[in-house]
Amino acid sequence: MIKLIIRHTNAEIEERVVENGMKFQPLDGEQFYFVGADGYTFTLSGDESSINLFLSDAGQRIQVNLENMADMIKNNNPTDAFALTTALGVSTTAEGEAEIAKAITNPDFNSSEIIDILKEDFSNSTMAENDGAIIDNFGALAEALDAAAAGETASDATLFIDETRGQELTPVVPTERGSRLESDTDTD
Repeated sequence: MIKLIIRHTNAEIEERVVENGMKFQPLDGEQFYFVGADGYTFTLSGDESSINLFLSDAGQRIQVNLENMADMIKNNNPTDAFALTTALGVSTTAEGEAEIAKAITNPDFNSSEIIDILKEDFSNSTMAENDGAIIDNFGALAEALDAAAAGETASDATLFIDETRGQELTPVVPTERGSRLESDTDTD
């Protein structure tokens, strides 16, 4: 059985049993965590503002639509510690489900701290047993879509991308192909 755990902006927790064809309208700052799935993948729908999440449960495919969630994730502001952070999480293991429950019920954690802790916990899972994924920024969203387009299930991909704004980029210096090759060769 797949469950949805919603952490509302007022820190209230709501749990629902997930059924095929469900549609949700998340609000800015809400966090949606799906637990109990065997696997998952997703696509953008309509005008690319919503997410169609496909979950597998004992061989059955369950589709859930999250209206405007892609736009809310794209609009998250990681540089503002007090901004509302919308997130989508999916766990495919009992350990991942326990990590989600522990993080979202801890009264000492704010919204962004929960996401950071879950990213850390999920990144420590083994490749043989990936506990799940947290998508809270455009980089993670784009990588998950690329994995789905390549035919991989998102649960087989690593979705932990730290997005930082305002970081300095190393400029690309144009060179001729021949000079690059000559400078890269070993002259021993």
